[in-house]
Amino acid sequence: MRDFPLTIRVWANACLVFVAGVLLFATACRPASVNVYTIPRETEPPEHWRLAASVGPEKQRYLIRDQNGTATVSLTVLAGDGGGVMENVNRWRKQLNLEPVGQSNLVQAVETLPASDRNMRVMDANGTDFRDGSAARMVGVMAGDATLTWFYKLMGDPVIVERERAAFLKLAAEWR
Repeated sequence: MRDFPLTIRVWANACLVFVAGVLLFATACRPASVNVYTIPRETEPPEHWRLAASVGPEKQRYLIRDQNGTATVSLTVLAGDGGGVMENVNRWRKQLNLEPVGQSNLVQAVETLPASDRNMRVMDANGTDFRDGSAARMVGVMAGDATLTWFYKLMGDPVIVERERAAFLKLAAEWR
């Protein structure tokens, strides 16, 4: 190109730069494939359950209050099996001032939640609240997979727990 006049060389170089830019733009602006993911909507609790401050490792906590007293609903997620079924059943029983169960009595203390696609175990027991000695009932649910275990707990005044049990179990089966 040295034999061509300067204006032709500038023009030729400008064209080469322009063509290179167009090619670069054309390859960089190809429409990429778009992956679309649908995230399931988080299950909503009944309207009269009031969101409360979580305690410790809880993911969520709700308070239910009426003329009978109060009850709380909580969700906690732990890695692995979260200590195992018997350890958690006995921890919950301790919160109700109940004696621990052994391996032979565990089958009577825990039932499998019907119509659930997850391995959900339910403990339902009456006792007294370890904090204040008042009558209390707890419905606790454990659901796990290979990596995480979800713990759902409804605890409080026995009248409220009885009334809210069905809504709680429905929510536990859908809640993540």
